[in-house]
Amino acid sequence: MVKQKKILHLVLLKFHGGCQQIGMSCVEVEAENGKILLDCGMEPNTGEIPKINDKAIDAVIVSHAHLDHCGAIPFYKFKKIYCTHPTADLMFITWKDTLNLTKAYKEEDIQQAMESIECLNYYEEREIKEGIKFKFYNAGHILGSASIYLEVDGKKILYTGDINEGVSRTLLPADTDIDEIDVLIIESTYGSPLDIKPARKTLERQLIEEIAETIENGGKVIIPVFAIGRAQEILLIINNYMRSGVLKEVPIYTDGALIHATAVYMSYINWLNPKIKNMVENKEYDAEKYDDEYIQHLLNVARELHEERSEQAQEQDEKFKSKKVIDLEKSKHPEKDLERWSRNMGKMDILGIDFIPDFSKTLKKLIKGKKAKS
Repeated sequence: MVKQKKILHLVLLKFHGGCQQIGMSCVEVEAENGKILLDCGMEPNTGEIPKINDKAIDAVIVSHAHLDHCGAIPFYKFKKIYCTHPTADLMFITWKDTLNLTKAYKEEDIQQAMESIECLNYYEEREIKEGIKFKFYNAGHILGSASIYLEVDGKKILYTGDINEGVSRTLLPADTDIDEIDVLIIESTYGSPLDIKPARKTLERQLIEEIAETIENGGKVIIPVFAIGRAQEILLIINNYMRSGVLKEVPIYTDGALIHATAVYMSYINWLNPKIKNMVENKEYDAEKYDDEYIQHLLNVARELHEERSEQAQEQDEKFKSKKVIDLEKSKHPEKDLERWSRNMGKMDILGIDFIPDFSKTLKKLIKGKKAKS
């Protein structure tokens, strides 16, 4: 009897951008049974996009909603797009902002992309095709950002996306307790020894001191900042120093996509640093302080969405508990089954967070009302 030789299938990686450059992140993973993309970004300065054949791609998995990781998606007609729930909302804002600034694509292109999206929670596993499955881990970069853990033809690949391993004002740090990895694809924008920065608190104090000095001299401070992620960090820093009395209370004005992105952040507070959840539930911010009616509308809607999700989470939790009591008694591996059930039911036991996401409701409510003043 002749023994059959075992055929080894190679997993091929092709980088369409993001190498020796900042922007246009896009990695093609070719397996025996299909092809997927990890991110599909735009070059922020030139508007260049990856050169790919979208008809040959089975799915795109998006790590987060920054332009350099998702900006090229509306140029193509992908069959399926996977991301976390907050990322779907924030991508919509990113794409709309790009459309308003550059007219790079059309409204219908954005709509087509939104209709192709399937949202997942952290740690929820999804099979794309036979031999290709993945799940998200928290990346700690911006709201909803994820590292992508792939199992492709038996090979285990971790694509980190942009990661932050430290606690920030808005987010918990990136997950580091990750399953076995054969191949690591890691971002290294600040990977050089020359990129080591002072401690975060030192930088915060420098910023506040410069703002305070400018205000005392009768000046105004203009801070150009990315609308998603960095803007919310700076707003929280300024707010906290004003509340503590270190910084004089003066009006803070925001504009453009920053307003909408901040409202999305506020509607997903269960995904953020628990300190923010306490601030909102203790009503330590007041929408009525803002003169702009549209900002009042967004902040109030954000609070309403949070309250709705909290109520839904409690109902889901009761269902979860009742199912747990019945099935765990019969389980041979109760701890593993409990973990699996918790992920399937959208309950994040690992982080102690409950949420019921609904990105379509968020978009409809946040867009409703007056247009933001320019």
